[in-house]
Amino acid sequence: MKILFLVPKINLDRPSGGTLHYLDLLDSMSRMNRNVDFYLVGSGKRTTKRKTKNLTIFTFPDIDTSIFRLYRDFMKARRINSIVEDIYPDFIYYRTEPFELFPLFMKSKKSNIIEISYNLFAKSYDVNKLVSFLWPLRNFVLNFWIKKAVNRFDAILLPSESNKRHIEKRIKGKKMVMVRAATNPRKFRFSNPHNTKKKIVFVGNHLKYQGAHLLIEASKILTSQN
Repeated sequence: MKILFLVPKINLDRPSGGTLHYLDLLDSMSRMNRNVDFYLVGSGKRTTKRKTKNLTIFTFPDIDTSIFRLYRDFMKARRINSIVEDIYPDFIYYRTEPFELFPLFMKSKKSNIIEISYNLFAKSYDVNKLVSFLWPLRNFVLNFWIKKAVNRFDAILLPSESNKRHIEKRIKGKKMVMVRAATNPRKFRFSNPHNTKKKIVFVGNHLKYQGAHLLIEASKILTSQN
């Protein structure tokens, strides 16, 4: 049996929350299921293929050089489809981003799950005034995209109740499963509890909506209060 995880927007060459999540998940699953071949496909600096026992990891450069996003995403969709055809998996797990074309052009008719990993309709904190003004129009178009995108998938995986509520308003007749995001604490080495100097580790990107700035502000308050 072959199980393929597609996470095209996750850069597997760079440490991030998404990278750690999928590498840890697939590593654990491959150890538990020796009779299943697992494949993880994401982006990276160059096209690579790494194999350890029954886990194979592919990376390919994200096509960001084109000024035409539609053409760029179409070429990416073709590339992902070619990888899927080469592997010919029994099961596909796909993590989508807004307006990606691959779900619309996916050729595979196997058992498939699509992950919508955050609320696609919520406005980001760091958008400029023009984007903020056009956000209702953006969500109007996104409504059409998401209905088409999930058509070729058997189930939708969601990480939170809030996200599930937003999708249920727009999608009917699809199986939806909520699996909360989590961290494996065994992957971290905690400091000596008798050490008075505290260290905070934040895993993720530095965009404002991730909330890293709140940790910095909180640490300043705690330091000032001794």
